[in-house]
Amino acid sequence: MFFTGDSSTRKRVDLGGRSSKERDRQKLLEQTRLERNRRLSLRQQNFAALKIQKCFRGRKASEAARFSVREQFHDTYGKHCEKVDRHCFGPDSEFFHQLLFFYNAKHIDDFMVLVEACRLLRKFVQENGDMLSIFAGKDYLLNKALVD
Repeated sequence: MFFTGDSSTRKRVDLGGRSSKERDRQKLLEQTRLERNRRLSLRQQNFAALKIQKCFRGRKASEAARFSVREQFHDTYGKHCEKVDRHCFGPDSEFFHQLLFFYNAKHIDDFMVLVEACRLLRKFVQENGDMLSIFAGKDYLLNKALVD
């Protein structure tokens, strides 16, 4: 027995009812549980970080694609739809597909293109008198499902 600084000769007895081996086992189990929980938490954080990164990359790629389609649209149809004719509203045209893909109401230029497209559509309907023939083209029966 080593000297603890206590002058009494009485031995200290642990009345806890457990041996030191059992306490060591409990301590080891507690440490193991804490380590397992820490690893689980780290795994969940990594999984969440990957999800966030995928979402961010997807949004970034989507925005790049919108920008590319917007530029292609302006090259094909003009910045303010100067090159649009009635055939641009037909079923084989990419006009509406591209416009609806890149359209963002926060961009004033996109809004102006939409206004101009609506104005031109109205003009072509007034000239032709039939909206169906503008959207369906010559083969309405073939394009009926698409036009409807």
